[in-house]
Parts: sequence; C-alpha cells; structure tokens
Amino acid sequence: MFLLSKPKRVVNIMIDDYVIRIAENKGHDLTTIRLLEERELPRDLIQHGKIIDELRFYQFMKELVHYWKLKHREVRFYVPNSLVIMRHVDVPSELETEAINTYFMEEVGKSIHFPFSPPLLDVFVPNMNQEQTEQATKKGILFAAPEEEILKYVGVFEDVGWTPIAFEIQPLGVFRYFHHQYIAQHEKVYLLFECNLLSTNISIFYRHLPEFIRFQQLNLQRADWQADTKYSKDLNWSFVPEVEIWNQVMGDELTELQRIMDFYRYSLYKGEKTVEAIILYGDMPHLSSIAEKIKASVSISVTILRGNVENENTAFVPVLGLALKGDTANASRH
Repeated sequence: MFLLSKPKRVVNIMIDDYVIRIAENKGHDLTTIRLLEERELPRDLIQHGKIIDELRFYQFMKELVHYWKLKHREVRFYVPNSLVIMRHVDVPSELETEAINTYFMEEVGKSIHFPFSPPLLDVFVPNMNQEQTEQATKKGILFAAPEEEILKYVGVFEDVGWTPIAFEIQPLGVFRYFHHQYIAQHEKVYLLFECNLLSTNISIFYRHLPEFIRFQQLNLQRADWQADTKYSKDLNWSFVPEVEIWNQVMGDELTELQRIMDFYRYSLYKGEKTVEAIILYGDMPHLSSIAEKIKASVSISVTILRGNVENENTAFVPVLGLALKGDTANASRH
C-alpha cells in the first residue's frame, strides 16, 4: 500500500497541578517519538486539575510551544484524574451505539447526578455474548467530567495553534501502555497504582476493562517538594519536610490500598475474585522502596512500569500510553 501523505505529528500531553509532560510522535507509534519532556508548572496556575488563571496558562503554553518547536500540531490530552467520575450503568438493549450517550445525557438530573453541570459523558458497552443481548439491559461503563473545565483546556490549546483531536481517561492510557509492554492476560485482575507527589490514583482492570477507579489527594502540599533540574532534563524531586512525615503519608496510602483490595474482593465479588498483580508507576521518588513495602504487606507481585523511550522514568508512562492511542477522537475507547 502506498501512502499519499506522511502521518501527522501529534502532541500527547498530561498535566498535573505542578507539572506538564509531553510526548510527540506520529500516529500511535512509539518508535517515532521525537520529544519526551517535562516542565514544572508555575504555582497557583492549576489547582485540583482546574485552570485557575487562563491567561497565565496560555502564556506558559505559548512559551513551551515556541521553545519545543511544536507549532501547528494535533493534540491528545488526558482529563485530569481529579475531574473524572466512572460509573457502571445499565444500558437499554434496544439502544443503538450512537444513541447511548444521548440517552444518558437526557438522564442527567433525573436518574443520574454529578457534582458538576453540565457534564461531558461517554458510555462504553463491552462486546456482549448472545445471552446478554437477549436481556433487557446491557452493562456499560460511563465516564464523566465537567464540560466547563475541559473546554478551558481545549480553548488554550487552540489559542496556541494546536488542534485537539482526542481526550482520554488516564488509567485507560496507562493500561494500554502496560499491555503493549507485557501483554496483559485477559482473565487476570490488575491493579494500577499511581503514586505522585500530591496524589494517588488506583484503578482495577479485569478482561482489559476498568472496574474501579479512585483518585485521592495526599496530605501533602506543593511546598513540600522541590524540583532539581541541574543534572538532567527530567525533574528530580526532593522532599523538604522531615522524612517521617513522608513515611506516615505513604503508610496511610498502603493501608488504603489494602482496604480497596479487600473491598474489591469481598464487597464486589464475595471472595470469588481478587487482585492478582499490582502495576506501580508515578513521579513519587523511591518507588522501589514503595514496591517492597507493598510486597511485604499484600504478598502480591508488584511490577514497576517504566518508560522505554529515551529514559526509564516511570513519570512518562501516562503520556507514552496516550502516544499509543489510535487516531480516533473518542474519549474513552482503548
């Protein structure tokens, strides 16, 4: 087959309250990665995933586009973890695929309620067997995020000369990258554990689909961390307060991890299904130490998921997963 045009370069972007990470590639091929960078965000620019100062954010992004030579790019981006809601829903079997999102939008404020309005919704219905198709309803996975906040990101990206083509839920991209690296087993239950400087994100996948996601803000502040870029283009973070504070915070998170695993096993599945492997990643320093503590407390295999393009920094795993995404503009398909 002959191609009439070269694949376009796409910017894949992940933004947290304190950092922005970018991977540029062609299409959905990691071998074409040209740029893999991160930059600390100015303070009070984004809080809990929401843009606080749109003008300053625009100016910051404009400078990055110029510095990294990223003008006139298509862009894929993640919805910040703190803004995402996932629910399992019953979908009337008679609904055609194109009518499902419309149906649930009409149910907002009636049978479905969110802490924001209006929401952006996307409902995914996994492939069904014949028995399921004969039932009155089919099982679906609903993702929701505040439309106002997402459109702010879209507006800034357009203002700096980018064309947004897709946005996605981060755990889906991370699982895509994990599957690309290790070939996830279809019948195995995986728990993705993201440990970042100010938050953790836990998601549980079974049959390559998310069954549970949970975001939690840590009892830490931006001022507790200091970035050092003296010897590397990557951000090297150090903890400013006494190390005992960090140990206490992480101890609480490991206790919460065990609680969620027990909830999944006993409350959701009555002891018939359990987490079989933990996949650890994030920008929290000393992930190896955290992995050892997890192994000691839950006796389950723990894999630290690392990047394999230019460096092995686990912080870049999410944007590499986004770079693997196809060209479809659907927000939640993986």
